[in-house]
Amino acid sequence: MKGITVSLKDDRPILREVLHYLVTNAGMQVVGQSSDSLDLLCSIDRLRPQVVFLWTSNESKEPGIVSHLLQEFPYLKVVVVSPDHFTISDVGIRSREFSDLSMDSIRASLAESLAQ
Repeated sequence: MKGITVSLKDDRPILREVLHYLVTNAGMQVVGQSSDSLDLLCSIDRLRPQVVFLWTSNESKEPGIVSHLLQEFPYLKVVVVSPDHFTISDVGIRSREFSDLSMDSIRASLAESLAQ
C-alpha cells in the first residue's frame, strides 16, 4: 500500500512536532502543517492530502472545522486526536470514535476507511 498523505493542524508547534514524529513513524507522509484554520484550508487545496490530523484537548475549541473541511474537500478523512480517543470523520458526516490511541490503530483504521 502506498503511504497515506497527511496534513497536520495545531496552533502549538510542539504538538505539531510530536504528531509529525508519530505520523511519520507510522509510515504516513506529512505533506503540510498548519497553525491555524485559514492556513489549513489554503494548504489542503494546494497539497491535496488524503487525511488531516487535528490535535485538540477540547473538541469544542474549533466547532465546525471538521464539517467545513468535509464539505469543502469531500475526499478527505479528518482525524481528531484528543487525550483519550481519536475520531475519524469523512463525507456524509460518518464519524467513528476509537479508544486505542496507538498510531498502528490509527493507521489501520485510516487504511480501511480510505479503501472504502
